[in-house]
Amino acid sequence: MSLAIIWPGVGTLDVETGFTFTAWRQRARLMRAPEMLDAGEAVGTVALDLGYSTASAFIAVFREAFGCTPSVYQRRLLESHAAN
Repeated sequence: MSLAIIWPGVGTLDVETGFTFTAWRQRARLMRAPEMLDAGEAVGTVALDLGYSTASAFIAVFREAFGCTPSVYQRRLLESHAAN
């Protein structure tokens, strides 16, 4: 079954957002990641909860999007909280 059958408007997504469905879905999942990491979730748990098949796949995508690994992101967050 194609995605267009399940979601007839999928073809207009790239016109409206500038993203393909796959890119949009990946971006939506990544936007949830910092919130989960801020809450102290383990990187592996975040990866699996967001639908990545492995933690390493999640780490690679996170690094590309945010410029650091999820564990570095968490460490910087803890350091900033400790400084305040």
